[in-house]
Amino acid sequence: MIRMPRCRKPFSLFFQLVPLLLFTTLAIYGTAHPALPHPLSVVTQDCQQFYSTARLSRMGIVFGIGGAFANTWADGAVQGVYQRCFRNASLDRLACWMKPFGEGAYLIPLSLAGTAFSHVLTSENGLTAVGTWGSRTARAFLVGAPALLLAQRLTGASRPGERRRGSRWRPLQDDNGVSGHAFIGATPFLTLARLNGPFLRYPFYVVSTLTAFSRLNDNAHYLSQCFLGWYLAWEATATVNPGEPVQTPRRFRMTPMVFPDGAGLRIKVEW
Repeated sequence: MIRMPRCRKPFSLFFQLVPLLLFTTLAIYGTAHPALPHPLSVVTQDCQQFYSTARLSRMGIVFGIGGAFANTWADGAVQGVYQRCFRNASLDRLACWMKPFGEGAYLIPLSLAGTAFSHVLTSENGLTAVGTWGSRTARAFLVGAPALLLAQRLTGASRPGERRRGSRWRPLQDDNGVSGHAFIGATPFLTLARLNGPFLRYPFYVVSTLTAFSRLNDNAHYLSQCFLGWYLAWEATATVNPGEPVQTPRRFRMTPMVFPDGAGLRIKVEW
């Protein structure tokens, strides 16, 4: 199996600390900026929406389905069939490329750096999309992380080949019942999907599943664990991206106009 080379520690620390320093410095500016909402109010609103009764009920149903899959023979059967019949060198290379997107040590600082840009970039330079993506990705990480950590401990499932009970849930006995890589790797791409129209939205939806796939391919998580990690990212990004994707025109209104030297039509686009 092809493995991604590990980064040296100094570079790893540089990659993490510089975006964090940039975020902290510019967030102080953004907090005092009158045109921007206070970060605490934004986070509070996100948490209220994510941990609402309706959303928690829906998450409970989905986790119930995942639990039924994890506590039967199905998880182990899918894992065995995939490893024996489908895994190959090409899929290993794909998994090798997608696994780093699930590394929180890199993706979380990167999203914070993008958040910092949202405080200083304007629409005039065409880069506000970077700030929007970074801000919403960081907010999704923040609102979904407590649920992820709690679910990992409460399910208590193990990795493939780690213990004899496999994917079966044993509360507080382990912390691999939900894939953290799947959650982190899906969040930035689901955010991009929710910020774009249909031509880019659906490809980003597909790409959002590939980090979860890498964990299944590498025999690091069962299918239910990969799915639940991706699903938490789905709910978290939906919380911080209300009303997306980008709007399309609802209708056109045409109004006749008369000029001193002729006549014409004024076309108004209504959204």
